[in-house]
Amino acid sequence: MNKLFRLPFVFFLFSLPFVNAFSFSATITTPVALAFVAFFTLVSFERFVFDRQMSSVFGIFLFSITISSCLNMVAFQSSTPLNHLISFIICYVLFFTMPLNYLKHNRGYALNLLFKIIAIGVLLSSIVAICEFLVTNFFKMSFDYFPRPAAYDYDYEPLSIGGMIRARGFAEESGHFALYLISMYFLTLQYMKDNYGKVIVLTYSVLVFIALLASFSVSGLMFAFLSLSITYMIYNFNSPLKMIFILIFFFIFMLSVEMLIQYLTGFSILFDVVLSKLSGSTSMSDRSLKFTTVLSFMSDSDGVLIHLFGLGPAFYDTYGLPTLVTLYPLLYVQFGIVGLGVYLALISYPLFYAKLQGIKIDKYLFCSYLFSIFFFLGISNYWFPWFWVILAVIVSKIKLEKKIRYKISI
Repeated sequence: MNKLFRLPFVFFLFSLPFVNAFSFSATITTPVALAFVAFFTLVSFERFVFDRQMSSVFGIFLFSITISSCLNMVAFQSSTPLNHLISFIICYVLFFTMPLNYLKHNRGYALNLLFKIIAIGVLLSSIVAICEFLVTNFFKMSFDYFPRPAAYDYDYEPLSIGGMIRARGFAEESGHFALYLISMYFLTLQYMKDNYGKVIVLTYSVLVFIALLASFSVSGLMFAFLSLSITYMIYNFNSPLKMIFILIFFFIFMLSVEMLIQYLTGFSILFDVVLSKLSGSTSMSDRSLKFTTVLSFMSDSDGVLIHLFGLGPAFYDTYGLPTLVTLYPLLYVQFGIVGLGVYLALISYPLFYAKLQGIKIDKYLFCSYLFSIFFFLGISNYWFPWFWVILAVIVSKIKLEKKIRYKISI
């Protein structure tokens, strides 16, 4: 592995938490800039290879969204639709294919290096988020130490239900921080357990859990529990008693934490945050109203092509409609049934491929993937690098397992 490429890639991995803080602008974030550097270094010194199966599916997706763009091109008001198309290409090439190329050169060493650097980022982000929460809520001091270009554009203030200031680490919003924190925590958990003692792993996990609570992210809490439950059901299907005990223990633990926080602060995460938001908060109502407005516009439009290929990228700019902040409805409105279907095939293909090959994905890696899939029910930020890196790790591990089996068979 060429050291000239390894160093930019290491910097890229270190930059993963900084999708907003320390960025050059709302568009040119630190991970994007460093991914470009790592990419150009790679193509200069190594052979850059696209994964054949994944790239075939992505090519179909790119073709479908190009059709969507052409069908709506007459109504385009600016270059925003083109920027959206480029964004998908950047995500696939820089955040998925570039890490995959690095991992294929020395998979065992490269994967451990990746996990180690990401774990350091998760630990640093957790500590910063906990400090942020304590400083802003108990010492009543500002914690505005990091330049945040995207947040400045609309004067975002991370208030939660109840008036507490939510921690957001290095991300733009608390929900985005929760996606990073838990997805990357699950991604690195098996590595931590394999390489460090129980005390270090427990400390690591406790800090992440406290940081998640400090973010007051309903999606983070709910989808973490859901993804853990489903993962344990799948991986302990032949041991139902063990699965039941684990779920009961987890439920008792969460209930104990809820009671302790309520006793110390008088603030209930379950009632003041989770149930309040799920039963019709301003955020939930706003999202439902926007989606209903857009669906009504699509229903009033003539032609089946609207439903097959959507209103095109950046439809809100083209047709003066409200934007959507959840990924799957957004993809349906932009690219129709075809585009959404192919995108779902793209992100789920590694799992089906592993199943066909008889390869079992590590449970914590699967949990990381599952959590991210669920979380996109709450946000639309597919352009964050975290999920694409998870996909790269999954594909890399599948190929490593196939290589090992091939050598054994010989």
